[in-house]
Amino acid sequence: KICWGGSTFSVRGLTFDLPKSGKWYFEYMIGGTNDGFGFVKQGEQGSISAGNGPGNVTVAQGGGIQYSGWRNGGNFTVNFGTTFTAGHIHQVAIDVDNGKFFYGVQSTYYAAHAGTDGNPSAGTNETATFAFLTNDIVLLAAAYSGTQHWNFGQNGTFNGTKTAQGNSDANGIGNFFYAVPTGYLALCSKNVGS
Repeated sequence: KICWGGSTFSVRGLTFDLPKSGKWYFEYMIGGTNDGFGFVKQGEQGSISAGNGPGNVTVAQGGGIQYSGWRNGGNFTVNFGTTFTAGHIHQVAIDVDNGKFFYGVQSTYYAAHAGTDGNPSAGTNETATFAFLTNDIVLLAAAYSGTQHWNFGQNGTFNGTKTAQGNSDANGIGNFFYAVPTGYLALCSKNVGS
């Protein structure tokens, strides 16, 4: 397991495995309106299409963010209401043990009922649910519009594009732009193990 926080990605796809337990947090700055993020069961990566990217994944396979909303099978299930803007920081909080996925944009977490009251710290109003615990999961990223800057705790300035805010997890690890939700840890080698 590695931390990818110091890297800049402008590729169509990036994949890495999700740990089999725990609560994990990371952030990324999007390059533009078409960028995406999602997760699929191991072996289902081939289901990603160029048209909807990670949002093309079905409920049974996982799910994804694409074009300003949570999608399954290419259809909106949660519309964030505004288009993505280059330079916005997005947040991902995944509770593997309880099967909850939280997605935030600029510190607003979007819930499955289309509200903006998602709260990973309280474990309420998640963006989606999935059996993370009983499946091997691959996390996906798609940078169609420009360069994404990822922060797994080691890239608080998003490669010099932001002023670091110095937020760390409960273990004192990380330099995140937004406060790490209660009970979540930076998804990096210091927490996961090598």
